[in-house]
Amino acid sequence: MRRARLSQRPPTQADEEPVSGPSGPGLGSGEDMARKMLAKYGWQEGQGLGRSEDGIREALRVQATGRGGGMIINSQPEPKTQTPLHKRQSQVILLTNMVGPGEVDDMLQEETADECAKYGKVERCLIFEVPNGQIADDQAVRIFIKFVQVEAAQRAINDLDGRYFGGRVVSARFYENDRFDRLDLAPTSEEYARNQ
Repeated sequence: MRRARLSQRPPTQADEEPVSGPSGPGLGSGEDMARKMLAKYGWQEGQGLGRSEDGIREALRVQATGRGGGMIINSQPEPKTQTPLHKRQSQVILLTNMVGPGEVDDMLQEETADECAKYGKVERCLIFEVPNGQIADDQAVRIFIKFVQVEAAQRAINDLDGRYFGGRVVSARFYENDRFDRLDLAPTSEEYARNQ
C-alpha cells in the first residue's frame, strides 16, 4: 500500500494481497514474479520483447534436473538468422546507435579508435552521418572501424554489441572490406527501406 501511495497510483489487488506459491509465502512462483517485472516495464500478454515486439513472447520454463538444478526449456522458435552481411567476417565493423544525428563531435572518432584499440590494432576509424532524417535515428550515425586482424574485429563485436553508451544500446556488426575500402559508407537501399 505504501508503494502505491508513493507512486501516486491506485492500489491493485496485487499490492494488497501477498502471493503464496512454491517459493514460499509472499514470493509467488518464479513465473509470476517474471510476469510482474515485465509488466512493470510495459510488457503485455501476447507481446514480444524488444522495440519491434518480435522477441520472445513467453517466459522461459525450467525443468528440474534434481538436487536443486534445472535446465531452461525454450518453447520459442529459433531466432531469426542473421543476414549474409552479418555472417561474413571481415576486418571492418560498423557501430550504430552510439550517438544520434547531430551529436557527432570532434573527439568521437579519436575516442572510438582508442577504445577499440584494446581489441587489436586499429587501422582506420571513419564516421558517416546519413543526412536529413533519411533513416531511423538509431542508424543515422555510422561508425566504421577497420582492424588489422579479423580476430580483433570479432572481439570488438562480441564486447561492443549490446553495450550501453550514453544511454543508448550500441549495435555492432561486420561490414564488407571492399565497400569500406571504396568508401561506400552509406546504407544500401535495402537498409534504407528496413530502417525507416
